[in-house]
Amino acid sequence: MQINRSDWSCLALQDPTTNTLHLRGAGSYDSLKVYDIPINKASALCPTTILLRGSVSHKTINTSHSSSSAIKNLFDREPFFRKRQPKHLLMTPLFVQGRFSGSLVLTGKTANSSNTQVSLLATFAAIALEAHSAFASLEIAVEARTAALEQALAHKQTFISSISHELRTPLYSISGLCAVMQSSSDLTPAQNENLAVIASSAEDLQRIVTAILDMAKLESGGMTAEAIPFELRDTLESSLESVAHISRAKGIELVLENDVSTDPPGCLIGDPHRVRQCLLNLLSNAVKFSRSGSDPAFIKLGWTIEQDDAEHYAVTVTVTDNGIGIPKSKMNRLFHSFSQVDASITRQYGR
Repeated sequence: MQINRSDWSCLALQDPTTNTLHLRGAGSYDSLKVYDIPINKASALCPTTILLRGSVSHKTINTSHSSSSAIKNLFDREPFFRKRQPKHLLMTPLFVQGRFSGSLVLTGKTANSSNTQVSLLATFAAIALEAHSAFASLEIAVEARTAALEQALAHKQTFISSISHELRTPLYSISGLCAVMQSSSDLTPAQNENLAVIASSAEDLQRIVTAILDMAKLESGGMTAEAIPFELRDTLESSLESVAHISRAKGIELVLENDVSTDPPGCLIGDPHRVRQCLLNLLSNAVKFSRSGSDPAFIKLGWTIEQDDAEHYAVTVTVTDNGIGIPKSKMNRLFHSFSQVDASITRQYGR
C-alpha cells in the first residue's frame, strides 16, 4: 500500500481444493483485518464484482488507463463503491507457478500507472498465504489421521480382549477335564501320556493368548507391572519345569546353577509373572535351538545378586546353552519385529 500510495486494499485468494475465491484480508493501512470468507458472502467488506471479474478474465484493471465513462460504469456496477467511490483503483491478478491464485485490489486518491512492483509483492504475499493454508490443512489432516488411528487401535484392543477371553473359556475347560481324567487310577500309560500332551498343549495356548493380550496392552500403553513378594528360586524352578518335558525328549540337560546359599535374603518385590514370562521365552528358544550330538546338550539357569543399599538388590538372571548361538554381526536383528537371523534355521529347527 505504501509503494502504491494507496489508502485501502483487499486481497482475495482462490482455494486450491474448491477453486472458490475467498477474501483473506481488507482495510486501510493502519486497520487491516484478516478474513477467510467466501467472496460471495463478502459484499459488505470488499468489491466482490471486481474481484470475481478478475478471477475470470485474469486481466489487470487500472483506472488510470481507463476512460471516465469506463470508470463510471465499473464503479456503478460495484455495490461496494456505491456510497464511496475512490478516485483511482488498481486490481491485479496473482499467479503462482503460472496458476491463477487470487486478486489484489488497491484504491487511493493518487494514480500510479506502474503496477509491476505491486503485482510482484502481492504474489509473494499470495505464496506465503498459500503455504500457511497448506500447512494448516496438513495439520488438520494429521490430526484427523491420528484420531482415526487411535480409534482403530481402541477397536483392535477391544477385539483382541474379547476374542482372547472367548478362547480362554474352552481352554480352562480342557485343562480342568484333563486334570480330572489324570486323577483316575485305571489309566494306561499311553492314556496318561496322551492326557499330558493335551494338558501341555492347553497350557501353551493359554500362554499364547496371554502374550496376545500383553502385546495389545503394550501398544495401548496399558501394561503395568505388579509389585508383590515372590521367591526367586520358586519362580526359576517353575520356569524350568515348564520346559522339562520337551528338553528330556531332546536329550537336553537342564541345570539350576545356584544352591540355596546364594538365595536372596527373603522375598523379592516385583512381578513374578513377567519374570517367568521372560524366562520361558529364553528357555524355549534355548531348547528349540539346541540338540544332542557328540557333545551333550545343556541349558543352565542361574542368577547373581548385587546389593545396592540396605533394602535394594540388583538381580541378574542368565540362561546359558551350547546351542547354535547368534553371530555378533547379526545381533542387531534380535529385537526387530518379524525378523530372523537366518531363514534356513526355521526350516531346520521349526518356528
